[in-house]
Amino acid sequence: MKTSKSKPVILATNGSELGGGDIALRNLAVNMDPVKWRMIMVYPHPGPISLDLEQKGFKVHYFDDLDIMARGLGKLYIFKFLGRLVKSTSFFIRLIKEEGIELVHTNSSALLSPGLAAFICRIPHVWQVREIIERPWWIRRFLRFFMPLLANRIICVSSQAAKLFPRAAIEKKITVVNDGVDLKVFYPRGDIPAIKLEMGIPKDRVVIGYCGRLIRRKGVAILIKSVEKLLDKGYNLHLLIIGVIVPKYRDQALEIEQMLTGGRLKQHFTTLLEVKEVAKYLSPSDIVIQPSIEPEGFGLTALEAMALGKPVIATPLGGPLDLIKPQQNGLFAIPGDSDDLALKIEELINHKELREAMGARALLTVRQNYDAALVSERVGLAYQKLTESK
Repeated sequence: MKTSKSKPVILATNGSELGGGDIALRNLAVNMDPVKWRMIMVYPHPGPISLDLEQKGFKVHYFDDLDIMARGLGKLYIFKFLGRLVKSTSFFIRLIKEEGIELVHTNSSALLSPGLAAFICRIPHVWQVREIIERPWWIRRFLRFFMPLLANRIICVSSQAAKLFPRAAIEKKITVVNDGVDLKVFYPRGDIPAIKLEMGIPKDRVVIGYCGRLIRRKGVAILIKSVEKLLDKGYNLHLLIIGVIVPKYRDQALEIEQMLTGGRLKQHFTTLLEVKEVAKYLSPSDIVIQPSIEPEGFGLTALEAMALGKPVIATPLGGPLDLIKPQQNGLFAIPGDSDDLALKIEELINHKELREAMGARALLTVRQNYDAALVSERVGLAYQKLTESK
């Protein structure tokens, strides 16, 4: 992986789970040109993504006291955060010197120390914005003006995420680069009947798929209610949930589990947790739903489903607005409205030709614009400009 000409780059992030931002960062690192760049990863703790990268030969550092900025309030929180900020900045300064780092890339708005360390060491800093921050207002305002000061280039994963910044910053420092999907992993499969058999899903059922964190703001409860309404109308459906449990929101995952087991669904659902082979197990879905009730920074699940050739029904909040063209490669549903979501699902169930045409156009959209290799190439060009100008 390392060559005599490759420039060492720090990629720092705030998590190593199976969330969209974590997966997108892995895709970016894996597809960067190893002749030009030597990617050195920094995580707060080991997780599925970091361990996978270690197996692939990447150099990975862990620092469990990273200054991850939560949405907490109060003087005690602020003092603790400032202490972590000092420790974390010192860690990155040491790493920059030890590895001869030429550029720092921060993968989250929640981390300040990588940018501070890059500023102190006078090397370029790329800050990637994956979140749409609407509250609390003071964090939004702080980042709106602070990030352009501490970054040589800000990469927003969607046009909606870029709206955080004032027009002057957008013109000078902001670039929108949507995330990509690994087309060697996500592609239409021909073994779907065998996968259905493996999962115990009856072959005659229309499968409604969801993949993502089991937390309230993802709208999973809305999806469950919508499927229950359609079952009551006599549709032969199966709800497939590929879920990730966030430790600090375990109670919310339990609420979702209780809705599944205690309601109308009974034998009409399958739940898979912490799945690594998402492409395989999401493939039996006839329709994939992203029912978020708060804005998505990007919406990688929608993109992955589109790469599988599936039509997606999402809510028009954040990143999906960049991906989905209504009535062409997917549909939008009203956020938080289970009746409207049920109607959108019903439309695609009843019109198989429309469903298949949308899936085909979704696949074409991804292949033309969202290949992870192309995304890494675009980011690499930004790296090249910054390191050459330095």
